[in-house]
Amino acid sequence: MKVNEYFSNYNFHDSLITKVGLNRSADVVMMSISFCIWMQDHYTPDQPEIVDLNIQFYNVKRFTVEQSEIELDDDQILDVKLHPLPNEQSQIQFVIQGEEIVRSIWIETDCVENILP
Repeated sequence: MKVNEYFSNYNFHDSLITKVGLNRSADVVMMSISFCIWMQDHYTPDQPEIVDLNIQFYNVKRFTVEQSEIELDDDQILDVKLHPLPNEQSQIQFVIQGEEIVRSIWIETDCVENILP
């Protein structure tokens, strides 16, 4: 799915990133999130409030975690910003907060999908 389309369908605020990693040989970034269903427009009270969501970003040209020496530990997503690029790629910025630090994860990609368990 195109990046703009994907991120227009979901609200990631307050969700937690539990794991993120790069498969260099496949140019794929995998991200695991404790996803706040209750923040979504389509949420109904009979659904769980939080679910595990696994996302894969394909054709990754850039992947950077600011202050990468600090391990991710259920860092909270404060914001997701899209920065369109001229080559159909987008630069995605996840602004996250851990213990006492705010930092960003940057992913440059053109395709993203949810991966079912």
